[in-house]
Amino acid sequence: MPKDEATILNIRAMQALSGSSTEWRKDLAALLRSDAPVEPWVRKRLAEAVENETLAGARLDLRNHDGRRRRAEKVSARFEWMRIGRWMNARRSEGCTVEECVWRASEHFETSEGTCKNAWEYFRPANQWISQGLSTEAGSVLGEILLESMYHQIFADPKDKSFVRMNQALLLELGLPH
Repeated sequence: MPKDEATILNIRAMQALSGSSTEWRKDLAALLRSDAPVEPWVRKRLAEAVENETLAGARLDLRNHDGRRRRAEKVSARFEWMRIGRWMNARRSEGCTVEECVWRASEHFETSEGTCKNAWEYFRPANQWISQGLSTEAGSVLGEILLESMYHQIFADPKDKSFVRMNQALLLELGLPH
């Protein structure tokens, strides 16, 4: 590729990343699809656009990827809520009030009282659902960890019923609400 052509592709890509291109996707893709070397100043600006999480400046988002990441974060947070909830449940068994458990859990886990309250509110129905599943033959084979994971997948996003559809027969065998 002639040097002039490569330079033009890099300049157009830089304009795209600077917000001064009406066809920014086309201009950026043209450079990336070509054999032209990506100039260091374009590479740096592209990296900044990928890392940018603010509303200022150029920002590139991978829409589907971001949704999966958020869903994974939701499920991950729920495992943490269950850990906090189990700890609080043990304190409740010792006679502590919910309010006292929330305060003590926030100190113990070094997190906010709001997070601990949310954890308790999430833990109670989840724990009941898991216990109900464990009382069945299929649930005893699956075990508590797998049932907890299933609960998180089902209830992390109540609008997304794909997990329920894929596991309908198992959920029916477990006799669990979904």
